[in-house]
Amino acid sequence: MALLSNNFYERSWMRTKKASLVTGSSTGIGFETSIAVARNRFYTYATTHKLQNSDIITEIARREQLPQEVLHFDVNNDN
Repeated sequence: MALLSNNFYERSWMRTKKASLVTGSSTGIGFETSIAVARNRFYTYATTHKLQNSDIITEIARREQLPQEVLHFDVNNDN
């Protein structure tokens, strides 16, 4: 789910030009890091290998209007 479609996110990122890539964002340290970094106005690519587990982080980003995009990214798969 791409949250960049809202102009708020585009303007926010364009002002800061800071971005972050966080793996393992559906749970644990990756989840907490993704939220913390986005709350500090970094455009955050929150990645997870199971998109079906990204509902909570997606809802938090939407509700708080965080500059965050949740993406599928499997670091264990070469394909």
